[in-house]
Amino acid sequence: MKDTGRFRSSGARLSITITPNEIVLKGKPVVGNSLSELFYLYKTVDFVFVEGFKDFCGPRIGVCSFDPKDELLPPGDYLAIVGDFLPPGYADTVFFNREQIREIADFIENYFLNSYRF
Repeated sequence: MKDTGRFRSSGARLSITITPNEIVLKGKPVVGNSLSELFYLYKTVDFVFVEGFKDFCGPRIGVCSFDPKDELLPPGDYLAIVGDFLPPGYADTVFFNREQIREIADFIENYFLNSYRF
């Protein structure tokens, strides 16, 4: 829930918290129990950022730090990686450091405007 508060305070117009037992929107439980149901309910938004769903099959950007507990999916599963360093074995993956906020935003926007089709 800590990240959800950060997203809201950073200007996200909509932030949804999903736990194993409930889905919460603006502090109130909502109907639906899967990401696809939520995507359908909020189909008018331009971008949906999903955090923590390793089984999600959409485009993904990995986030890593110096923490050895960071678990990344295999190389090739990411559009890009954002972090403190590019992990070994990911040399062919686009990399951004955490301060490259504008470049990351441009990358995401360009990817969806020019490449990705549902």
